[in-house]
Amino acid sequence: MSGGAFDHKQYSLQHIADEIEDVIYKNSSTEKDQYGYPVSRGYSNETIEKFLEAVILLKRAQIFAHRIDWLLSDDDSEGTFLERLKDDLSDEDL
Repeated sequence: MSGGAFDHKQYSLQHIADEIEDVIYKNSSTEKDQYGYPVSRGYSNETIEKFLEAVILLKRAQIFAHRIDWLLSDDDSEGTFLERLKDDLSDEDL
C-alpha cells in the first residue's frame, strides 16, 4: 500500500486535534502527573473556546486532505471525491 499523495501526513492533523482535546479534557483536572505536577493547565474559558475551534478546523482539514489524497492517488474519481467529501463533512463527529 502506498503512502498516497501526502505520504499519510494527513493523519498528523487528527493527532494534533486529539492532543488539543486531551488538554481541553484535563484543563480543570486536579490530577497530578508522575512528577507530582498538576496535569491541568488552568486556561481560561476564552482560551478553551479557541482550542475547541482549532479542533474543529483541524478535523475538517484532515477530512479535506484525506479526500484530496485519494483523488490525487486515483483511488477516487472527481465525482466520488465530491460525494465522499460531502458525506465525510456531514458525518464528522465534532
